[in-house]
Amino acid sequence: MSQHTPGPWEIAPGNFIVADCRVKGHPETGCVVAEIPCQGGNSADLSLIAAAPELYQALIDVCDILCDYQAYSQTMRKIGRGFSTTDRIGRTDDNVLLAARALLVKVEGK
Repeated sequence: MSQHTPGPWEIAPGNFIVADCRVKGHPETGCVVAEIPCQGGNSADLSLIAAAPELYQALIDVCDILCDYQAYSQTMRKIGRGFSTTDRIGRTDDNVLLAARALLVKVEGK
């Protein structure tokens, strides 16, 4: 995993994303992670970026759960109690897991 400033990140006045740097051994109460110019007062980008550490962890958890689910569904199919893993719009757990893993690779800079 690439090293990033640990969360939580928060939005601070002046369109800054800040983190509590004490977790990295700094005495400051907050350090700037990013300054995001927001045109037209749109703060959606700020909110999305501030949520990045939690989104990253959620993506890791989704991958773990999907791997467990795939193993369970394969076992159920082997004993004759199979079920469809395709949802109502045609996505399969395989496709979702592949997309999630590809995003993790991108996030981790691999």
